[in-house]
Amino acid sequence: MPYQVRPLVRLSRPDATMISARAGRVTMTRFSYGTGIHLDRLDPEAGNIIVLNTLAGALDHQVDCGSVSTGAGESFVVDCSRTEYWLEGDPDHMQLNLTIAHDVMAETAERWYGFVLDDALWTARVKFGGPGSAWLSLLDYAARTVVQSGAAENAALARHIEEILCVELLRQWAGAAGVALESGARCAAPGYVRRAEEIMAAEAREAPAIGAMVWITWMPVAPMPMTPTRLPSRSSPSLG
Repeated sequence: MPYQVRPLVRLSRPDATMISARAGRVTMTRFSYGTGIHLDRLDPEAGNIIVLNTLAGALDHQVDCGSVSTGAGESFVVDCSRTEYWLEGDPDHMQLNLTIAHDVMAETAERWYGFVLDDALWTARVKFGGPGSAWLSLLDYAARTVVQSGAAENAALARHIEEILCVELLRQWAGAAGVALESGARCAAPGYVRRAEEIMAAEAREAPAIGAMVWITWMPVAPMPMTPTRLPSRSSPSLG
């Protein structure tokens, strides 16, 4: 994904490190520039979400009201296809970052939670995780599995790592952004579906007829065809 980066100290000499590996459609990258940096102008056309997991040093991340810092063990997520973003890293920063296409996360959300998430989540730039968190333990498991078990060459294992990272990222992201995943599918349903659910829950012992439910919810029902089907005639077998 194209971006612009420059040193915080003019004429400083970077000592960069970058190691990448893939697990399915997730790219895991361990990197450091070896000097303080300012990074911005991430290309929205690339369509990527990035998760910046700080291993050492500190990063300062753009948020709505200024910036927020992450230290060792803390993480930050931003959808660069939906919102602007910049960061500053101190000279000691070391990251284990994830790059995931927006479409992959949207597909995972719909498959697991049954509805299409909107920009209430995708535009939220949030800090999460921390030392001892489930997310940090999952990252450790994923990184070790990719390195020690060859997930890049094992398609089934790569899909497993991709899925658990994306689902847990959705949970962490939504929790920090105040977005309800578990009840979101119901809220996203048309009004007449929600009213029908309420009726069925309230009248569980005396279920209303479909016609009554349609009248109450004002949901139009297409008439079912009642035309009888003509069966082909069979000729009687000859007896003589």
